[in-house]
Order: sequence, then C-alpha cells, then structure tokens
Amino acid sequence: AGSAGLIAAIKGLCGMVKTLLPTVALLMIIAAGVLYAAGQFMGAETRARASVWATAMLTGAV
Repeated sequence: AGSAGLIAAIKGLCGMVKTLLPTVALLMIIAAGVLYAAGQFMGAETRARASVWATAMLTGAV
C-alpha cells in the first residue's frame, strides 16, 4: 500500500512538471530577451554580462 501511494505521488509530480515545463521555458526565453535588451543600454561590461546571462537563460530554456 505504501509503495502504491509513493508511485501515485511520483506520477502526479511528473504530470505537474510536464504541464509547468513549457510555461517556465517560455518565461525564461522572454526574460532572456528582456535582459539582453536591457544590457544593450548599459556600459560595455554590463552589456557583456547581460549577454552571457541571456545566453545561459536561453540554453536553460532549451
């Protein structure tokens, strides 16, 4: 009985992750674009950091 409950909980968690994952990926892509665009208005060092962060966010979203 205990293992059946655990399996049901894991299946429920897996289903929740499957529904949330596309939304989180979309939000990360949008945030990466905003971060990159905001970095373009800053100085050279901040622009470079924003570009790296945006690239990392895009990679994480994919």
